[in-house]
Amino acid sequence: MNLVVAYDGSEPSKKALNKAIEMAPKLGDELTLLSVTEPVCPVSIHEKDCAIIDEKYKQETKEILNSVKGEIEKAPLKIKTAVRHGKPEEEIVKFAKDEKADMVFLGSRGRHGAKKYFLGSVSLRVSEYSPCSVFIAK
Repeated sequence: MNLVVAYDGSEPSKKALNKAIEMAPKLGDELTLLSVTEPVCPVSIHEKDCAIIDEKYKQETKEILNSVKGEIEKAPLKIKTAVRHGKPEEEIVKFAKDEKADMVFLGSRGRHGAKKYFLGSVSLRVSEYSPCSVFIAK
């Protein structure tokens, strides 16, 4: 089975990762750590500079995922990393579809806790639109 862990460094996403590693021997042998970077472009900054900021953010995210991957490589899994750019709920669902994921693991709340009251919860939207089962860690 192909397992995807939506990881943003928050405590709930760390719990989701731990649960995926715990359950992986029963569920599958392939795990992808997925992180989604959101566009960052303050009003007073030129678009070209925003692209540089976004690329830097993406590179830092890749480094974090590779560090986490290094920490969990003892697990008997094939571990990959992926970084996508956009709205987290949309990119997680799209990635799960594109990669034919069998299960998505994610935290109940990420680093964007306050935004959920205005925009809706990422975990709720992923669970509604995901093409596969979703495990939400609290």
